Amino acid sequence: MSRAVLRSEVADLIAQVARAEGGVGGALVLDITGQAAWLAASLRRRGVRVMRTSNRAGQPPVAVADTVGLARLAAAGESGGGESSPVSRCSLLVLVEVPGPTASEPGDRVAGAYLVDFFPGRFELTDTVTCTAPPSRRRGYFDGPSRSQDRGAVEQLAVQFWAAPGHQGASLESLLISTSRPGGPERVIVSRASRAVAPTRPDTPAPRADLAVSDLLYEVEMLREELDRGMYRAARKGRDLVARVPYGLPAAKVALRATIRARQMVRSRWPSVAAPPRVPLDPRGTSYPARERWLDLAAPEVSIVILNWNRGTLTMAALQHVWHNTTGSPYEVLVVDNGSAPGDLRLAHQERSFYREVRIGVNRYFGEGNNIGAEEARGRWLIFLNNDALPQPGWLEPLLAAMSDPQVGAVGSRLLFPDGRIQETGALIQPDGTPIQLEKGMPFEQGTMEPLRQVDYCSAAALCIRREDFIELGGFDLTWEPAYYEDVDLCMKVRQSGKRVVCATQSHVVHLEHATTASTAGALDLRGQPEFNRPKFVERWGALLSGSGSAERSGSWPAAEPKRKAVAAPAAYGERQFKVGVYTPYQLVPGGGERYLLVLARVLAGSGSCTLLFPDRYSRLRIGQLARELGVPISDHLVTEVWDRRRRDFDFDYFVALGNEVTPLMEGVGRTNIYVCQFPFPAPARVLRSRVPADRTYHQVFVYSEFSARAYTAARLQLGLPARWPTVVNPPCGSASSALRELPQDVVRIVSVGRFFRGGHEKRHDVMIRALRELIRRGTDACSLELHLVGTAMQQWGSRAYLRQLERLAAGLPVFFHVNAPGQVVSELLEKSHVYLHCAGFEVDQARHPERLEHFGISIVEAMARGCVPLAYDAGGPREIIRDGVDGVLYHNFEELVRASTSLIGQAAAGAPEFEALRVQASVRARDFTDQRFVERVVGVVNGSGPT
Repeated sequence: MSRAVLRSEVADLIAQVARAEGGVGGALVLDITGQAAWLAASLRRRGVRVMRTSNRAGQPPVAVADTVGLARLAAAGESGGGESSPVSRCSLLVLVEVPGPTASEPGDRVAGAYLVDFFPGRFELTDTVTCTAPPSRRRGYFDGPSRSQDRGAVEQLAVQFWAAPGHQGASLESLLISTSRPGGPERVIVSRASRAVAPTRPDTPAPRADLAVSDLLYEVEMLREELDRGMYRAARKGRDLVARVPYGLPAAKVALRATIRARQMVRSRWPSVAAPPRVPLDPRGTSYPARERWLDLAAPEVSIVILNWNRGTLTMAALQHVWHNTTGSPYEVLVVDNGSAPGDLRLAHQERSFYREVRIGVNRYFGEGNNIGAEEARGRWLIFLNNDALPQPGWLEPLLAAMSDPQVGAVGSRLLFPDGRIQETGALIQPDGTPIQLEKGMPFEQGTMEPLRQVDYCSAAALCIRREDFIELGGFDLTWEPAYYEDVDLCMKVRQSGKRVVCATQSHVVHLEHATTASTAGALDLRGQPEFNRPKFVERWGALLSGSGSAERSGSWPAAEPKRKAVAAPAAYGERQFKVGVYTPYQLVPGGGERYLLVLARVLAGSGSCTLLFPDRYSRLRIGQLARELGVPISDHLVTEVWDRRRRDFDFDYFVALGNEVTPLMEGVGRTNIYVCQFPFPAPARVLRSRVPADRTYHQVFVYSEFSARAYTAARLQLGLPARWPTVVNPPCGSASSALRELPQDVVRIVSVGRFFRGGHEKRHDVMIRALRELIRRGTDACSLELHLVGTAMQQWGSRAYLRQLERLAAGLPVFFHVNAPGQVVSELLEKSHVYLHCAGFEVDQARHPERLEHFGISIVEAMARGCVPLAYDAGGPREIIRDGVDGVLYHNFEELVRASTSLIGQAAAGAPEFEALRVQASVRARDFTDQRFVERVVGVVNGSGPT
């Protein structure tokens, strides 16, 4: 989606809201972001007619000004006089109150009035306007808990304005004003009080509920995330194009970073907080006596992991504080450069011999970046330190003293604000998942003096844990990507293991809160991410949080055993040992493609070794998380590496490459090469033909289904490529299910499992919700109905806005969302559900866009194995799985979907024999796609006994 299209759609949305809410009137409502009455008096002195509206407790006062007064004020601002003069534009007056830094300075307040011009008949996505208030006295950084210094500071307020086209004197409902201040929460101001003073025109249509301003905000956010996803896909394709040129991967990474810069420019159009505060740096050549005594990169006891992402100056400040103030034990520092822009760490590189750098080509986010650093660490103790966290003298000894107790599993530092106040002394977590930062805002002298305080969790801004414990617990979980709740989840797993989490109150670290995450001007937007992750956290740890479960048995992420039955290869095959290499260019998240690769690698390797290759680095911890979640045992001889096409020393017996085009991206480098084509997605013909030399190096092509095989053959024929017949190897869908569970008849549960994303072969959750609404409207409610939507949601897919859209669509309906739910939870939900609903490919033109259909349907088979009756769209892979009327039902349009749902729900509620027969046959049919069948099929193909 281009900027022009985005701008046009936003303009249209704003115009709809303006029309739906009564058009425009002669008055404007001004939102005053403060409580002082003198602001209204100041307006009156400027000649603006002001009326105070009713003010509820806790809300700011609102002043109403007429457009004549605004015109007079605009003229005065231009000419310097107070006489009224006609103006050819509409002016919006925005009033802000900037309070002093502390309550003890009530007189230090600044009021600002800013005129913004909106020309009629024109829509403009204006730049952010930054308004600078006069400097005020403010405390600066401190070198210890008892010393501080005053310095002048400039406070800035960033305001961005959106105007509806063609409205002169537009009411504030058609304007979105977003403000934010450093150190304060972002606030979206949308005032509706002008209805009381601006009469509605007689010809204005009645307001529509689905055109509220809040809906507009969500729609705009979704448009932005869709634009972001499009640019991300374009960057990946550009990278693939360059990667086929010899020595082209470095150039491809530069192209990817350039695209990220373009994303940053687009993001900068949205309101962002000011740049992070400046931290004074030591001049070059400064000596660090403590560093000379205690830094030991060869044999450290402590490994300090600092994650950097485009904040090189902050990282340098954190390094200098570590070198100044770390004593008591030999230590090393690892800086994990998490896909930063080139040159971001140029300051740190001047001292490169005093830390170890781990470079990652892309942003792996907070959890995975720290996981990679932990795997590189050599020390017994791991300390995760944010690059906006500045250790103070004597910070390390209390942490190690606390960890000397074997009953302590993790310990955090006391975090302080730069002015010396306490930011947190550990934290508690409430049953609804919201944190309580202990002692936040208290003066340092009033904080607890007890050396250790037991807490629910400590922030990973400064957190110490044994390295072996961190590895055993699985590291930071991918569920929370891109950020927030990783450290809380880790501490909950520590408590689940029977150990305590404490805060060492004598270890002090100054934390510049949100300095690395608050800005939305970069390629990563974390606004709303805590609220996005909180329901997932509550679903995982609800039993422990509510007190209904103990720390030893609640939660859902065991440290070792997978949740499904292990995949066992035939004995004769398992006795052989092979070296297997597996390459995937895609992000590793729990899904069917990932499970296919892991099981295939396990089968091919037998008891040998396996190397997983990626364009950019992943940790082995992440592979373990995927394996546990997907129920696949991984070999002890599994390693991960970064793919380098210039290498020629690979020694693989089998090499497997995953792709989404008819020709593979890279040449095979094994004695036997297998290309797994998930589906031949469209790509430029010139690019596909250029990969023919690489295509010739592969001995086998695996596809998921007969539907995929036909599409693959047709794609090669259309391109004029040499004929190649793929082998259909259906994905492994778990083990055969045991006896079916008896289902209740008072409630009928409908379930669907699939990733939450838009575009491509999306799962069409909107169709499911519409169908449920129609069922209830038609009176299919003799029993209680429930729709459970389960799936993985990742920030870069635009999942947040998509989920919010689904939640609004499902308002008032019995729809339950299970986001990033653990495998055990999904399995139990399938066993308790009656009907499995699948809508991928709904109303897609199958001839023009076969790639938008479901390629196979692993989740359908998994549901059938547990006794769910499948109800799926009759296209693509599902029609190969489901025999209509025998072990499931297929439909062709929305009306058939509603009729079939009504019939199945009625049978399920009545406990009809027909429904039970469908359940039994579905379970029997699922046995044709078990892991064991997959193993037998692969072994037969590679040994030459299967079809080729």
